[in-house]
Amino acid sequence: MHEYRMPDVGSAARRGFVAGLLAVLVRVPLAAAAEDAALRARLDALERALRSGDADALGASVARRGRIHVDLRGLTDGQQVWGAGQLRVAFAELFAERRTSGFALQAATLSRSGEDLAFVRGTWTRAAPGGPVVESVSFTLRLESGDWRVFEIRTAR
Repeated sequence: MHEYRMPDVGSAARRGFVAGLLAVLVRVPLAAAAEDAALRARLDALERALRSGDADALGASVARRGRIHVDLRGLTDGQQVWGAGQLRVAFAELFAERRTSGFALQAATLSRSGEDLAFVRGTWTRAAPGGPVVESVSFTLRLESGDWRVFEIRTAR
């Protein structure tokens, strides 16, 4: 006579659970790595735009939705809230009046708050009457639909 044996459902379930857990654990770092790569790409684009004095390229790095908060010495009288088009016009005028001679983001200042906010500072050098102005500028970026966008630019205090 043949003995009937019940399949070991418990071990199959455990294997399935472990396989599912591993899949999730692998996906989370991959998603984080993709976000980090997207953030690095946005920061590189931001740095190139400011270094070259390209208002259109800067405008391509700002928030698509909502408004951008700007508070820069020599550009605004206190905090202003602009749309992307207004930002492009204001920065085009600023770049035309005061040529940028240098801009560099300070990688050591990059920090994250939660999954969707990042902060970084840069040093911006531009021509001005009486000599160059060197200024520390801070940027706040927000993750929008998988893409990092600048939504605040201000003179660091």
